Amino acid sequence: MMSVKVIDEIRIPQPNGSCLCYTIQRLAPQHLSAVVDLQQQARHHAAENDAIFMERPTDILAACLADEGVAVGAFAADQLVAFRLLYYPGKFNQGEYAGLPPEEWNKVVHLEIGVVHPLHRGHALQRRLTAQVLAEAGDLRCKRYLCSVVSPQNYPSIKDKLVVGMPVVRLLELPGGHWRYIFCRDRMKPAQFDEAAAIYVSVNDRERQLELLSQGYQGFRVEKLSHDAVLWYGVPQRQDKVQ
Repeated sequence: MMSVKVIDEIRIPQPNGSCLCYTIQRLAPQHLSAVVDLQQQARHHAAENDAIFMERPTDILAACLADEGVAVGAFAADQLVAFRLLYYPGKFNQGEYAGLPPEEWNKVVHLEIGVVHPLHRGHALQRRLTAQVLAEAGDLRCKRYLCSVVSPQNYPSIKDKLVVGMPVVRLLELPGGHWRYIFCRDRMKPAQFDEAAAIYVSVNDRERQLELLSQGYQGFRVEKLSHDAVLWYGVPQRQDKVQ
């Protein structure tokens, strides 16, 4: 059995004076059953909205825990309560969804599924684990593009991607009839945006977003309003440097 690498500890003060304590660990193949169980719990919790949750098959989860990816998790009292996966894809990858030419697809890495147990949400665990999995991956095996696929209704996951510099580059209807945002960060030429010239659109206004994306705009910031979420769109300006 592989040894467990403890990366960090998180302590979140509670109103009653106690603390929620999480241990952040690098996950390994020995954690597969816990990862599968946690995904199933999250899937059951989201059963009322199949359009949001994107379950991953066990073989992909196993690959991310082994040599084909990087995985980190948050533990509370030795129980896995959150995880984030990074995946180095084979023949199929999200570069096609992102509109990259076929010759670039072998330069793509996926920021894969992130799951937080329903009882442990609201503590920014997903965002913390995203930053941590990217740090653990280091140079991402020199891959150029970081891609991800997210439901327009999944506000935490949208914000999670934008915070690490992954703009929305496309909005597509994928197999199964579900619409998805496609995020893609070019690590060689990261995009910069002028907020003063931005256009903000409801995540529910599909036609307007498709129009802006077809004109070269990309989504770079999201805000939650009382009854809606809005995505800010701008024309990307590129900088020639690795980030």
